[in-house]
Amino acid sequence: MTEARLWSTSSAPGRELAYWREATCEAVFELELESFAEDSLAASIEQRPFGPLSMSRMSIGFGQRIRRTPSSINRSAAQQFELVYLLDGRINLQQCGREVELAPRQCVLVDSSEQYRLTTTPGSRNMSFHLPGSWLKQWLPQPEAFVARRVTDDSAWQAALISTLDAVARTAIDDDFAPLCANQIAGALALCASEGAAQPIREYQLKLFNRLRQTLSDLAHDNTLDAARLAQSIGISVRYLHAIFATAGTSYSRELLDIRLGRARQMLSDQRFRTLSIAEIAWRCAFFDASHLTRHFRARYDCTPGAFRDRCRMEDDAEHEQPALH
Repeated sequence: MTEARLWSTSSAPGRELAYWREATCEAVFELELESFAEDSLAASIEQRPFGPLSMSRMSIGFGQRIRRTPSSINRSAAQQFELVYLLDGRINLQQCGREVELAPRQCVLVDSSEQYRLTTTPGSRNMSFHLPGSWLKQWLPQPEAFVARRVTDDSAWQAALISTLDAVARTAIDDDFAPLCANQIAGALALCASEGAAQPIREYQLKLFNRLRQTLSDLAHDNTLDAARLAQSIGISVRYLHAIFATAGTSYSRELLDIRLGRARQMLSDQRFRTLSIAEIAWRCAFFDASHLTRHFRARYDCTPGAFRDRCRMEDDAEHEQPALH
């Protein structure tokens, strides 16, 4: 097996966070990074070739907020995609007007050529595959259409991709078999992307779709928002708006609900909003009332907002609990 490249903050005592920013940019691509919850400054990256790709295993003791900005995009070379598979902790990704929350054993595709924000909780571990755009497009003609879509094990093809990633995470892959594994991951990813896609989406439609998603994200806080207002803000007809969403394998109402549920979930997990009631969070995320939020939240996450908040609170308290002195 090819020797891995290693980065560890333990090699830079006294400047761990500065070292980590430099290491992340070197291992992945140009990013802007800030840290929080710095109880532990331990972090490491182990990166090795994986057939036509490269793969990084990351372990981060502190929380981090990562931004891919226009200036960092301009400092990078060719387009690259990241397939991020979460092992421990939680990840929040915002890209192309979509917001995604990842739990362990879920993954998401990220596009380096588009701005994004990504937040990881303290103690997170993930496995990231660095996919050259030219290689990925041999499998997915338009991978941009699948960016920022959470992959779970809810369907047969998604379960196949998750099982493959889980096997790679638990197994030392020999160099001779790495290309086969890389192709299997790409094939499973292509099959996941094909689910719900009615027809191939053209480049101009994809650009319009991304613009619609971004505008929808900007306006989602308004509970008077409707498809007609969104269409008017872009300068297209309501009928064409629905056609664009359908071509991308989704709908206006589904995208809007995804954004609002993602924001509610983020607020429920953030200790800064602990004093807000469920009803107040529902109102801020443009749900009619607490019961409206609860109904959709339970259907999506299989628990109530209150139960989810309690679980996050227990996890946060456990992370900050100090060991007893003897």
